Amino acid sequence: MDPYAHPDYAALMAGVCADSDDDARRLVFADWFDEHGEPDRAEFIRLQIALAQKPPRTRDAVARAAAASASRKAARKRSPALLARHGKWWGRTLGPAYDVEYERGFAEGVSLKAADCLEAPPAVLAAAPVRALYVNTGYTEELSYLVVEYLEREKVWERLTRLHVTLGGLIDEQIVSLNEFQVFWRVMRAEVTVWAGERGRLLEQPAVEELRRRFQSKIRVNHYGSA
Repeated sequence: MDPYAHPDYAALMAGVCADSDDDARRLVFADWFDEHGEPDRAEFIRLQIALAQKPPRTRDAVARAAAASASRKAARKRSPALLARHGKWWGRTLGPAYDVEYERGFAEGVSLKAADCLEAPPAVLAAAPVRALYVNTGYTEELSYLVVEYLEREKVWERLTRLHVTLGGLIDEQIVSLNEFQVFWRVMRAEVTVWAGERGRLLEQPAVEELRRRFQSKIRVNHYGSA
């Protein structure tokens, strides 16, 4: 049986998502992968957890760490090699995510296209302990606003610590109205890049400067064709 279709897989993943700081849950999952024909996935989880641990500071611990330095170097090479070999297979449960960042053995950051974002966040957030979401809406004004409204409605701040949204085609009034959305204030590290439409005259709008001040450098506003 495909381990990713096994009932236990969903239960174990739900546990990791519910308490994503608990490495014990991740290590239990690694043992389960070993028992269900996925030894490389199990190894990848253990390697990334080991590499994420902070170096010890006591003398004895430093000595032990020095002795283990060679194995850590090997782990740094082995981990990306496993991901390169199996990443597409492991990431298939994340649906339309086209770029995935792994931390401590599981997907932590995902990138979505705007159209996919309107359907995917609940499924993606349930499929892995995702904490970072990157969305690019291109230059479509209507789609940009729909994405922001959708993220607000889904209350993604309850799970995310990082959010980077690239919006396109907005005019001054729409950019200023971003102040109304909680999602940009409640996510710990939220960034917004805005490509203003041809009708935008941002440098002439004091309200946009107020928006920049409130965002505390979280927002970057560009005109089409600007760097």
